[in-house]
Amino acid sequence: MKFLSVIALICQLVLAAASTSYVSLRNQDVIDGRISSTEDIIETATVDQPLVILQFSKAKVLESLAADDYNVPFLNQYFKHGVTNVLTDETKLVEPSDDDEVFIFKMKDLEFDPLDILKDANVEKKRVTWFKFDAKEYNMRDLDQYLETIVIFVEEYLNVNVDIVLNSADVMTLEEFDNDVEMHTATHTQVNSKPTSTKTPKNGSKVDDDALSEIWTEGLLMCLLVSFILLVILLFALSWISSLSISYGALEKSTNPLKKNE
Repeated sequence: MKFLSVIALICQLVLAAASTSYVSLRNQDVIDGRISSTEDIIETATVDQPLVILQFSKAKVLESLAADDYNVPFLNQYFKHGVTNVLTDETKLVEPSDDDEVFIFKMKDLEFDPLDILKDANVEKKRVTWFKFDAKEYNMRDLDQYLETIVIFVEEYLNVNVDIVLNSADVMTLEEFDNDVEMHTATHTQVNSKPTSTKTPKNGSKVDDDALSEIWTEGLLMCLLVSFILLVILLFALSWISSLSISYGALEKSTNPLKKNE
């Protein structure tokens, strides 16, 4: 029993240490080469073609994105169009020792301004800019803006498209991510597209009220009221005209008998 417990513990440690690197390579020489691990990419990074590593030792970035609909343009663009290599089942990344061209900054919360950090790092002399995020969970919108600020600053400061490695604690593949996103989107669309006014109450009064409110609008009621008033005025006018009487003698030409005698 103790032997089985030890094996189970070892398996848990191995699974906990496993991670996935989602790599976005811009250097064609690196793309054409054989890349089997993130260490290979770190070794091939140069000052002219630098590398940005975004490492999450505990957080599961891809699974967090697939679980909910976030407004995260940078991460969505990265995972859907930027990733060129996926290195699965990687062990914990080991930072190079005694390498002055590798800048490493460890952080747990997003409490430091990334611009202040990068300005003090002399990134123009670094071939690797490495951010280690040690928290288990992050606000995905804040994280998206944070990562975008890092990448944009390095690329604009160095005037070069950098290679990016996002190493995450989850082991989700991009295919699983796309399937989860499509399923979540379909469910969200189906729920929002359900008609709310087609349900008929037991007495049917709610549907009738809605129908009447759509037909008998304020404009229609005002038109009907004005039409009724004009109709009443017309009826009174016709009645008044019809009540007038003119004698036939009033229409005859008057004659003066005295003029005839003359």
